[in-house]
Amino acid sequence: VGDAVLGIGIVVVDTTNTAEIKSAAGKTISGASALVAATTRHSLAGAGLAGTAAAGLAAQAAIATFADSSTTSATLSWGNVQLGGALTVRASDTTTLDAIAGAVGISIGGASASAGAGVGVFTKDTTATIDDSADITASDVTVDAESSEAITDTTAGLGASSAAGSAGAISVFVVTDTTTAEIGSGVEVLATGNVAVLANDATTVDTITGGAGIGGVAGIGASIAVAVVGATTHATIADTADVTALANGAALTYVTGYDGAFTPYDVANLFKAPSIDTTKVGASGGSAGNPISAADAEAAGLALLTEQRNSTKTTGTASGVIVNA
Repeated sequence: VGDAVLGIGIVVVDTTNTAEIKSAAGKTISGASALVAATTRHSLAGAGLAGTAAAGLAAQAAIATFADSSTTSATLSWGNVQLGGALTVRASDTTTLDAIAGAVGISIGGASASAGAGVGVFTKDTTATIDDSADITASDVTVDAESSEAITDTTAGLGASSAAGSAGAISVFVVTDTTTAEIGSGVEVLATGNVAVLANDATTVDTITGGAGIGGVAGIGASIAVAVVGATTHATIADTADVTALANGAALTYVTGYDGAFTPYDVANLFKAPSIDTTKVGASGGSAGNPISAADAEAAGLALLTEQRNSTKTTGTASGVIVNA
C-alpha cells in the first residue's frame, strides 16, 4: 500500500516428453496374445495471481503460461508374429490442464490497471505402426493411436479506482496434434477375426475470460479468448500391404466421432448463471436460437453464459478390415 504499487504474478510450466516402444526387429513372437504399447499422460495445473491496493497508482499483471511437447510411438517392426489370440499395437497420449490467471487492483485517489493472461502451446505426435514387412497371424489385429486434450482456463482482470479503472484479460491456446495409425509397406496380416486400424484425436478447450474496470470517472474492461486447434488424424493401410480378415469372431465397436450439445449448468457445478430475464432485451422478429438482430445476438450470447458444453462419443460396429480416423 502506498502512492504507487506494482504487482506481478507469473507461473510457467514447460514439459517435453518422448515415449517410444519398438519390438525387436527380425524376431519371432509367438504365444496366446501380444501387446506393444506406449503411453504418455500429462496432468498440468498452475495459477498466476497478482493483487495490489494503493492510495495512488495501482498496476498489476498475472500470467500463466504452459508449453507441452510430446512424442509417443508404438511400433512393431519387421518380424514373424504367430499368435493364437489378439495382437494390439497402441499409442496413447493424454493431457489435462487447469489454468488460472487473475489480477486485482484497488486504488483510492489514483488510477488502477489490471491485466490477466493465460497462454498454452501444445504440440503432440502420436503414432501406432506395424511396418518393415512384418508377417502376422492372429485372431484379431488392432493398430490404435489415440490423443486427447482437456483444457480448462479461467483468466480475469479487475481494476477499481475512485478515478479511472481499467482491466483486460486474454486467453490464447494453440493445439497442434498429429495422430497416425498405420499398417506399412510389405506387411502381411492374416486374422481369423478382425483387423482394425484406428486413429482418434479429441480436444476440448473451455475458457472463461473477463475484464472489469470500475472508476468514479471512467471504467474500461475488455477480454478476449482465442483457441486454435490444428489436428491431423490418419488411419492407413499401405498399398503394398497384404491384409486379410476372415471376420469369424465378434464385431468390433469403435469411435467414429463426437456429438456436442449445450446444457444448463446444474447445482453440482457451483455456478450461478445470469438470468436472461434481467437483461431487458427487447423483442424482435428473431430469437436466441435464430438471431437476426442485435437484440437477438445479445440474447444468444447471454444464453450461452448459462450453459455448459458436453460431448458424447459416437460409435460404429463392423467386422472384417476396419480403417477409421
